[in-house]
Amino acid sequence: MWMCIILFLVLDERKGDLIAASEVPHPHNLTNSVFLSNETRLLSKLFYESGYNRNALPKRNAKDSVEVAIKFYISQIDALREKDQVLTVTGWVESHWRDEFITWNPEDYGGIEYINVLPELVWLPRWALFSSPGDIFKREYFELFQVRYLSDGAANIDIGGDFSTVCPVNIKFYPFDDQICKFIFANWVYTGNDVNLTCMEPHVNLEVFLESGEWEIIETNGKRIEYFYAAHPDLPYPEVHYTIVLRRKPLFYMINVVLPVMLIACLTLLVFWLPADSGEKMSMGLTILLSFSVFLLLIVDNIPKTSTATPLIVVFLVTLMSITTMSVGFTVMVLHIHFYGHPELHPPKWLIKLVSTVHKSQILHQDTSEVYYNSKEDEQNCNNIQDSVIMTSTNNKHQNGQNTFLSNKVGELIEKVVKRQEKHDDMKLKLEKWRAVARGIDRLLFWICLSLLVIFAVIFLGIYPNTKPDLREMS
Repeated sequence: MWMCIILFLVLDERKGDLIAASEVPHPHNLTNSVFLSNETRLLSKLFYESGYNRNALPKRNAKDSVEVAIKFYISQIDALREKDQVLTVTGWVESHWRDEFITWNPEDYGGIEYINVLPELVWLPRWALFSSPGDIFKREYFELFQVRYLSDGAANIDIGGDFSTVCPVNIKFYPFDDQICKFIFANWVYTGNDVNLTCMEPHVNLEVFLESGEWEIIETNGKRIEYFYAAHPDLPYPEVHYTIVLRRKPLFYMINVVLPVMLIACLTLLVFWLPADSGEKMSMGLTILLSFSVFLLLIVDNIPKTSTATPLIVVFLVTLMSITTMSVGFTVMVLHIHFYGHPELHPPKWLIKLVSTVHKSQILHQDTSEVYYNSKEDEQNCNNIQDSVIMTSTNNKHQNGQNTFLSNKVGELIEKVVKRQEKHDDMKLKLEKWRAVARGIDRLLFWICLSLLVIFAVIFLGIYPNTKPDLREMS
């Protein structure tokens, strides 16, 4: 009996719960409740009572196409990775279309002019970024941002984040280069007959753009392009292309690369002023050559590995390395002339005339007769000594028989000394002339290298960068 009473009480409680649950209004009947807000009633009408299907195109006539207009905003340039040839920017894309199934009369719902709806409830124009280096379609773009609807069915969604695109980098004029990059938006599922993708503005919107320290946007362009493929020649596939022309700001490279390289190149000129007797000419030239090699390795590590073009800065560095290498080679020649000049031969007259244009030295124009003239004076002094010896010997009565022998012996010794002195002075003069020629070659090479440095600096840093094509006309 007690079991019957307990069972009766349980059934009575379940019956009360069912009656209470039946009094809660179903979502389809939310519009009949006076306790709900106008926006809740509107959402219930649009998405519950109307049978709205997010998979269906938002058009009543199947022959019509949904017009979707997009606008691209860029707020900042994150990076252009030359090595990967990828441009990454931060911004957002506005998408505008009209949904014929989401309309209402604002007067019926307390004057509500617009509503914000989660993206999983409605149809979205799921465009893709065809120029992306990775995934061309990112699902999170269409899951994190709400859609705004106006009462007449006009809808828009602003999808923001990082956008990356493949950007073929032309490094010919690096670091004075301009780059042209394209963001290509296209339908991922629909053809142009179903969803007609159009461009709202003929350029990228830069109203909120933050200036970059490395790149400057000099031109933007936006246009719609329609493609027809051989597999479906009657179906259009519209794309929206946003083109950005970037110009690199070279100040960083001028201060951190070009200026140190020019200062190192100037050290090359000091090699020609360093005395050969110091023993440091070769070591200084090789040290400068190694410095250029280090700079070249640092630059090559940050540019794309391609054989289509050689960067301007690399050509400039290789040119300076060639001048330094040439200076090291000529230094070897100068040292050889300085220390191992031919003591039996005079320098050629043409070489003396050549170095005399930049190095004035009296030794180069000194004649051998001046040395002979001094030697004859020494010979005359020796003859006077010989006569004095003979007169002394004549006055000595005990050595009268030896006068002739002594006189001849002294004369022979004096003649040998004079000839040896003449030969020594002649060899010394020739060696001094070769050393003067070596110093003259150093001065001549100094002016040649200085002229080459100035000419190449003007060409590579001033004239040649101005010959680059204007990419603004190509965009």
